[in-house]
Amino acid sequence: MISLLVVDDEPEILEITRIFLEKTGNYKVTCETCPKFALDMIQTGVFDAVVSDYEMPLLNGLDLLKSVRNSGNNIPFIIFTGKGREDVVIEALNCGADSYVQKGGDPKAQFAELSWRVYVSVEKKRAEKRLYEANEYNKCLIELHVDPLVTIDCGKIICDVNTSMEKITLCSREKLVGSHFCSLFTETEKISDALEKVMGGEKTDGLNLVLRQGNGQTVPVTLFAVYFSYGNKGSWIKPAGEGIFAELHYA
Repeated sequence: MISLLVVDDEPEILEITRIFLEKTGNYKVTCETCPKFALDMIQTGVFDAVVSDYEMPLLNGLDLLKSVRNSGNNIPFIIFTGKGREDVVIEALNCGADSYVQKGGDPKAQFAELSWRVYVSVEKKRAEKRLYEANEYNKCLIELHVDPLVTIDCGKIICDVNTSMEKITLCSREKLVGSHFCSLFTETEKISDALEKVMGGEKTDGLNLVLRQGNGQTVPVTLFAVYFSYGNKGSWIKPAGEGIFAELHYA
C-alpha cells in the first residue's frame, strides 16, 4: 500500500483523484488544498510520495517542490500540471521532480498514467533504499572479516577493500581503490590469467602469490577468488553489476 499526499487547491479535483487512485487498491490518499500545510505534512515522513498541482495560490507546485528538496527530503514528487506547460515540466525535472503528468484529455487514461507514474517512482525509491541498506550491511560484514578482502571490477581495478587488506599491503584504502589489482603482485601475468579464469566461471582456490607491500617488502600469500554478478542489465530497480570477490591468506 502506498501512502500518497495529493495537493491541489481545487477540492473537486482532489476528490476525483482520491476516488480513482484508491479504487485501484494500491493507494491510501490524503488530500490537501493548502500547499503550506502540505509542506508541514510532508516533513512528518508518513507519506511515500507526493502529487502536486502546479497552479496554486501562495505557493505553487514548483515552490513546494523546491522547499521539499531544499530541506533534504527526497520523497518521490510528481507534478500534475495543465497541458501546454512544457516550461513548467522542464523546470520541475531540473528541480528534482521524479515525474510529471499533464492534465486534460480522457480522465480514465489520465489517472491511469498518474497511478503508474506514482507507482514507478515509489518502487524505484524503495529499491534504491533496499540496495543501499544491503550494501551497508555487506560493507559491515566485509569490514569485520579478519582476512584481507577486496572487490575487483571486470577490468581488474580495485573497487573496495577492508581494513585487513590495508594492513597486509601497508597501503591506505584511498591508495588501493582505483588501482590495478594485478600490480600488487610480483607475478602480474599469473594473477591476471587467474582472474580471467575466474570471470569465466572458474574458482581460484589456493593460488600462491607474492604480494608487494607499500614499504617495498614482499610477503607470500594465498589467493581465493570468485566471480559475482547481480541485477539485470537495463533494470532501474536493481542495477546490474559484476566483478570478482577476492580473499588473501598469509601463506
